Amino acid sequence: PSYPHDAPPLGEVKPEHAEQAYDWAIKKTRANIKKIVNNKYNPTFKNTIHALAFADEELDQVGGPFGQLKSVASTPELQKIQSRIQPKMVDLSTEISMNEALFARVKHVYDNVDRSKLSTEEGIILEKTYAGFVGGGALLKGKERKEFAENSQKLAKLTTQYGNNNVNSAKELKVVVPAADKHRLKGVPEDMIAFYEQAGKNDDSVADGDFVIPMVPPPITILEQADDRSLRQEVAKVRSQVGNFGEYDNSDLVGQIVTLRHRQAKLLGYENHAARTVREDTRMATSFETVQDFLAHNASVYKPVAEEFTKELQEFAKERDGLEDFTRGDLLYYVAQYKKEKVGYDPEEARKYFELDNVLAGMFAHAEKLYGIKVKEVQGKYSTLHDDVKTYEVMDAETGDIKSLFYLDIFARAGKRSGAWATTTRNAGLSGGEQKIPVVFNYCNYPKPVDGQPTLLTDNEVTTLFHEFGHGCHMLMGKGTYPSLTGASVFWDYVELPSQINECWAFQPEVLATYAFDKDGNVMPNEIVEKLDLLGSIDTKWQGIRQTELALLDMAFYADADQSFDDLKAHQDAAWKDTAILPWTGPPMALTFNHIVAGGYSAGYYSYKWADALVADVFEQFEQKGLYDPELCKAFREKMIVPGGTRPPVDMFKDFMEAAGEGRRDLDADAMFRAEGILPKKAAPTPSV
Repeated sequence: PSYPHDAPPLGEVKPEHAEQAYDWAIKKTRANIKKIVNNKYNPTFKNTIHALAFADEELDQVGGPFGQLKSVASTPELQKIQSRIQPKMVDLSTEISMNEALFARVKHVYDNVDRSKLSTEEGIILEKTYAGFVGGGALLKGKERKEFAENSQKLAKLTTQYGNNNVNSAKELKVVVPAADKHRLKGVPEDMIAFYEQAGKNDDSVADGDFVIPMVPPPITILEQADDRSLRQEVAKVRSQVGNFGEYDNSDLVGQIVTLRHRQAKLLGYENHAARTVREDTRMATSFETVQDFLAHNASVYKPVAEEFTKELQEFAKERDGLEDFTRGDLLYYVAQYKKEKVGYDPEEARKYFELDNVLAGMFAHAEKLYGIKVKEVQGKYSTLHDDVKTYEVMDAETGDIKSLFYLDIFARAGKRSGAWATTTRNAGLSGGEQKIPVVFNYCNYPKPVDGQPTLLTDNEVTTLFHEFGHGCHMLMGKGTYPSLTGASVFWDYVELPSQINECWAFQPEVLATYAFDKDGNVMPNEIVEKLDLLGSIDTKWQGIRQTELALLDMAFYADADQSFDDLKAHQDAAWKDTAILPWTGPPMALTFNHIVAGGYSAGYYSYKWADALVADVFEQFEQKGLYDPELCKAFREKMIVPGGTRPPVDMFKDFMEAAGEGRRDLDADAMFRAEGILPKKAAPTPSV
């Protein structure tokens, strides 16, 4: 069946269709490449670079829907099929990147084209195409060329296995609380207790009335709110087994993956994987030395703050519960209790005002003001992978033209990848020779309420929703010719700016007033709004050093090629020797740190803090000029969001600052510490009379 706007037929996509579909798309791609290579005319931008940008269109059409399926319904059957498809994909990629005749045409254009006649977007796609070939080993010869291709296959296989191990192990793990021990769940919200009770009813291996705490979604509620310390410790211990037992043990895979990445970098002439990844033409940070300096400075600022707060927490735990042996595993619980008792913030009291449908309505109203879009739910019009998925049409607020399709998949279920993320099956740009609108997805893993109860979110879940929709807006508002450059196809240390800055509006009083209502329609009281404002500064006291530590661990893996990975725990301890405040007692993080091992953040996790600095500097302009100042909103979306990867991010940042009246200046990194309450905020400008 066909759907409006060539929307993907997701409900008809079945695992058994995947291999045949990929085989067809691979065949079409090979034919398209052959046509470019055999073109009898001299290489030009149009017949080579432009043509190559669309040579894999059929693969995108196939890969988009099946990528969604693998993310949300990762069955053993689909994993086996994926294990057969992936080598074919790597073979194709290697075949293209090492096609000497094709590269000769690309290089001819790269060396001879008159760049003054290319648009900025065309210039970027030219540079990106050439760099892609070089990065894919096109300049290698002989044994090195062969080794690079073989390593690419190995990496694809190993990273897939790593990810599957995490998904499969999480599905198998659980903690059972017998019905007679329900008292151990004291402190846990009633709706979550009902969720665990329902999980028990769905599990034939437990007794009637037992409660089952699954590891999907991650049991953060237990770690934050269960008063029973032994239960928190039991849950944490079971959770630590993800990717860390039996056939799902990732211990050996981590070293193999990192070592292979370093070898690939060296084959291409780089000192290490970090040097290959963080370059002037790929990252705003320009070099891994810049990243290390950035992280070292962050650590020097955050560590004293975190040490002071940890001592305060330890005293609080001792005074409250007589706890003498405060550990890292106690952190989440006592941070939550500290907020409740010292700040007077009760997350359960706040949750009453965060009903999912209301939050969505408020978030979409915010998007209309900031991004100039209207989001309209259209259930039943488009095909989805699950009945829980909400579908929307996103329209230009002024013209009513449909700009994008948007799919929202909120609830956790078995086989669904953990966490929250945004993705597309089609970016903005040409498809089949015509401009097509993007098709965008947001995913979360919130517990599904039982018995028709409302979905009440935590403040963290509200923030996550705004975060992922920020990514979604970046993707759905893209404009351009080449889908590989539109939307979120930007430098990796810029990609988190749209998501993280969208969070900045979530708890602003003006925004809360649009969605924070209880079941009787009462608006969230001012005292809760004020307490929400205080939470950020508390979280900064430990999250700043935490995010810095994670980025340091990432760089420790990838900024030194000459190291052993036999002892991942010792490796982690060494990375954190100057930042550690509480000892790490669990298994090494690398066993489940998908972002840096199998995901796209290898040598790139620093991007979150880099984006924090960018976000703080940009949002400071809104704080001073007005949260929805029309001219500033227009400048933000047109200068920083809509261009995507069609314009260098440094230029986009300067374009915005110039429009904001700041001139074409560089990033003010201290804005991050001002936003986090570590440095004093800038004084607001004096209004003109």
